[in-house]
Amino acid sequence: MLRDIINAVLGVIIGVILGDPLKEAWGKFVKYMKRLLAKPKTIKDPSYFTIGNETTSFIVCDGDGVMTYSPENIETRVNNHAVELPSDLKILRREIEKTEDAKKQRGESYSWNGPLLSLEKYSILRTKVNEDMKVIFSFVPSDYYTFKALNMNLDKQLPSGYTIREKYLAGNTVRQPIPALANGVGVAITVITSDNYVILTKRSPESGVRPNELDISVVEAIHPSHDRKAVGQGPDLFNTAVRGAEEELGVVIPRENIKFLGFGVDEQYYQWNIIGIAHCKEKAEEIMKQRSRGIPGKWEMEQILFIPFKIRDVLYTIKNEKMWSTAKVALYWSLVFEYTKRGVDKEAERLFK
Repeated sequence: MLRDIINAVLGVIIGVILGDPLKEAWGKFVKYMKRLLAKPKTIKDPSYFTIGNETTSFIVCDGDGVMTYSPENIETRVNNHAVELPSDLKILRREIEKTEDAKKQRGESYSWNGPLLSLEKYSILRTKVNEDMKVIFSFVPSDYYTFKALNMNLDKQLPSGYTIREKYLAGNTVRQPIPALANGVGVAITVITSDNYVILTKRSPESGVRPNELDISVVEAIHPSHDRKAVGQGPDLFNTAVRGAEEELGVVIPRENIKFLGFGVDEQYYQWNIIGIAHCKEKAEEIMKQRSRGIPGKWEMEQILFIPFKIRDVLYTIKNEKMWSTAKVALYWSLVFEYTKRGVDKEAERLFK
């Protein structure tokens, strides 16, 4: 305020003494200095997925919840060359390997080092005729110990003083993935029962990642051999979804019931997932009975829950329950696929205030 008064007084004095042309020049100079000295505004990165006024840690690479990938428009490849970890990351992985091996020798519960895939690169395309979504994924071999050592410790300080996140994930790592860290690529599927409930799961306390958190129906890492296509070495993502639903929920979902809506990366753990929706023929009560008789992946989940698959019920869950960003995006896209984007966003504006 005081500065503006001084500028006005000086403008009047200069205008009287020197005339209008110099007065105009002085005004331009004052405006220039104001712009030069003004504090820069902090603007949130618009690339992060938002629901209402809530910003997640998920970045969408392709998809909007409306369009889908048909099976023939998802191409996968596996390049069987090992990713050479930088020396500081290699040390962290060896530490995990020694720790888990020591647990095994003592007869304690330990993490098994299962095979995983890491995302090397991807190409987003559109078909020539209808401009349908198309994508090509290129993977390289990885394993669970690498994921546990690195992705679960992105904020761990390295000897250099930087964290893994600061040293290796600073800058744009979305268009060009970092294969050493893009471990455990998977599918994230929202499953809807025949009586219109969405299946949610609560992760067990023993889960390696996000223990005790609420999650969507199926989150399954792509397995290099179990999910392999009938022809070629690349994985079939529909196989991953079918296997995950059977292991974690005890339901068999026909491939044609699975719709992949898009993919992206959750920067919390730098975890890449292809997101989809599927309808199963079972009712909620039938799935609970099936679970009581035992399923292969029951140990991974503390319990399963069912909420009405209605816009307000699902958005209320997204807003009030603790869950990772990928789950929120999957639930939102599933609503958009079933109920239209306009209807979902209109309700989200009212609920997320």
